[in-house]
This record gives sequence, structure tokens and C-alpha cells, in this order.
Amino acid sequence: MRPIAQTKLPLVCMVVVFSLAAYGHRISPFPILPNSSVFIDPMDGFGPELEKAFLQDGLRLVIVSDQKAADFEITGGIRDGEPTSIESMTWGGSEQQADVHEPRPRFFTVAIVSLKTGDLAWGYGMSGITDPLAAADSCAKQLKDKIKLRR
Repeated sequence: MRPIAQTKLPLVCMVVVFSLAAYGHRISPFPILPNSSVFIDPMDGFGPELEKAFLQDGLRLVIVSDQKAADFEITGGIRDGEPTSIESMTWGGSEQQADVHEPRPRFFTVAIVSLKTGDLAWGYGMSGITDPLAAADSCAKQLKDKIKLRR
């Protein structure tokens, strides 16, 4: 059985991520259509990984290098996973247990904003993933399904 902190923490983080991503943006009533042009922000080095995953998955989006030529902007970021106060109290902090060579889990967030209206068209967040390429691939698959369903 997984401890409550491990089970609930990713869920709570996802809610916080989406509420912060949506802060200041309305949810767009318009879907992301196939062949829409997108500008991918560098996102702390996650942008190139995301672009590579989009191309490998055959996502039907036109990736442009000029933000002014895009219909949508893809933004987001990477945060290192931090131990919760419950984990620190129970286990004495992660510094005592963590292997120096073991990669730490990260939180990845992606938001797609319409550059014409400023509306949030789509958002996605992942937690507990150590590999940026795996996170980008997961995001690409979810977005591909979203575009295919046009919801």
C-alpha cells in the first residue's frame, strides 16, 4: 500500500497547477484544430523535448519559430519534486534517504493559450516523472487525442 502522502500529493499538485495555469485566462470555447500554428516556448529546456515528441507522434500542428505567426503559444515549465512536510516528519527528510545519483521526480506543466483571444485552450500537468522525454511523449499523446476528438 502506498502512503497517503504519495497518493494524494500528485492529485493536489495537479489541481494547483491547473488553477495557476488558468489564472488570468478564460477557458477557450474554441478547440485546437488540426494544422493550427503553434509557438513552443523554451520552458526551461522542456520546449525542445516537447517539439520532438510532437513530431514523433505525428501531431497535426504547424510548429513556427515566430510567435507573431502562431495561433497558439505553448508555455509551461519543470519543477523539481520537493518532499512534503508529512514526508519530512515521517521519514526525517529526503536528504537522509535519497541516493545522490537517483533522479528526483519532477512536476511538468504545459498550457496552450490562444494568442488571438488570450484564452486557455488546453492544459496538462504530470507529476512524479523523472524523464523529460517521457513527460513530453505523454503530453503529445494526450494532445493528439484532444485534437482528434475536437473537444
